[in-house]
Parts: sequence; structure tokens; C-alpha cells
Amino acid sequence: MSLQGIEALNYNNLLNYVQNSNNSSVPISDFKKVLCAAASQQTEKAETFVSAEQSLKEIYPGLKYQVLDASQFTYFNRLDFPTSKLYGDIIDETTINQLKSWKPKTQTSNGFESWVQTELVKIPIGAHVVLIHPNVQKKMEQDTDYAKKIAEKIQKYFDDDIRLNAAIDPESVKSMSQLVSITEDGEIGFHETVCDGPSPMSSDDEKAKAISQESDKKQNLLNELQNLPLATALSILEKVPTTSIQQDYSYAYQLYGLSQKRKIENGEIV
Repeated sequence: MSLQGIEALNYNNLLNYVQNSNNSSVPISDFKKVLCAAASQQTEKAETFVSAEQSLKEIYPGLKYQVLDASQFTYFNRLDFPTSKLYGDIIDETTINQLKSWKPKTQTSNGFESWVQTELVKIPIGAHVVLIHPNVQKKMEQDTDYAKKIAEKIQKYFDDDIRLNAAIDPESVKSMSQLVSITEDGEIGFHETVCDGPSPMSSDDEKAKAISQESDKKQNLLNELQNLPLATALSILEKVPTTSIQQDYSYAYQLYGLSQKRKIENGEIV
């Protein structure tokens, strides 16, 4: 019978040990060391994950990891909320109190007001910010598996967000900055994506787009009329406007774009 490998050699050693332990060509203690070393390597692999913070910072160098409850900011979901204050190295109590007491200047905001753009330009290009609820942070410190799930959830959000913006404008993701918060129940909460606006189209591109939109609109109306009784169709035709309606791409872009490109000179945004 032929025996090979570490287990086989150990088996031979055990068989020979009672008769003459010195006859074995490889001492048992050496193989114990090999097995212990292999087990140690497996343990090290299992312990590679130290924390969600370290794991995310390895994936996203320069990532800002803050432990705070983002739900305390009443107007976080408004486009004019000054989120640039959350991209710093430290968020102190003064900053938190300022954001908690912040009130909007107008009833609504489309994100393109001058004061909003001024705030957005302050956000570093390519920045990543994570806001972790204190209770989630405490639970992660006690449960490594839970911490892994939170880190994976944040990474998935960042990746999905990049794919979404790339589908809108592939160039936009080159300057993308991302912020995401984790709620008390460990879910994705408030989040923000900021990147430079779409490249301006040439006049020919604009004309082609307008013609395509007008053609699609007419075709959709024709399809609708073909499926309606004559009386209803006539009433719809009477309400059809004679002027074309142009869509504003920059407005549809909302927070995904800036009206001005962020530029870097001497390491600073200007």
C-alpha cells in the first residue's frame, strides 16, 4: 500500500513509533509544526478583516469615516443642504449644531442656485464619506460578521451609484464624490452624489436631439390616437399644443451635475 502526503507520513510515523521512533525519516514534531503553521495561516486569513472602517479605507483611499446620527439633520434631503461641511477630516460639535439648526432660504431648490453651487464646488473631487449611526458602530465592534455586511452594503451602494451615473454621462464619474449614511437599523440612509455636469452639446447635437424628441412625441401621440375611439381622438387633438416642448438636460441632471467644472490648481479646488 502506498501512502503519500502529510497525513500519510504521519500515519507511517505512528505505526513505526511503538517499534522504533528513531527509524522514522521525518520526526512527528516537524509535521506538527507544518500543521500548526497551516492552521495559523487559515486563522490569519479569517482575521484579515479588522473593521468596516479599515476595510472601506483600503478600497477607497482617503475615505472619511464618521460616527454620527445623520437623521438629526432635518433638511438633509434638500438639494441646497450644505453637505460640504460633512466632507472634512473632523466633524465637531459646532459643525453638527450648525447643520442641525440650518434653515433653507427658499421654499424649494433645484440645486442650481448660486449659493448651492458655491457649496458644491467646495466638495473635494473623488471624495468618499461614510456616516455611521453610533448604535451600528457599537454593534459592529461586537460582531465582526455584522461589520462585514455593513461594509459590503456600503461598497455595493458606491458601485451601483457609479454605474447609474455612468449610464447618464460616462465622463461624470471621473470627478464623482460620494457620501452615504447608515441608519440605526443598518440600512442605507441619506446619500449624495456630486460630479461635474454633462459636457455641452454642439449645436448639431442639440438639433438632432430636438428632432428625435419631437419625432418620438409625434409617434407616441399617433399610437395613442390609433387605439382610441374617433370622438375621443378628436378631443385630444384639440388639446395638442402647437409649440414644441424642449427638455432641459441640465435640470434633469439635478445633483448629478455642476454648472461649473471643479478644477485643481496647486492641490486646491478653484
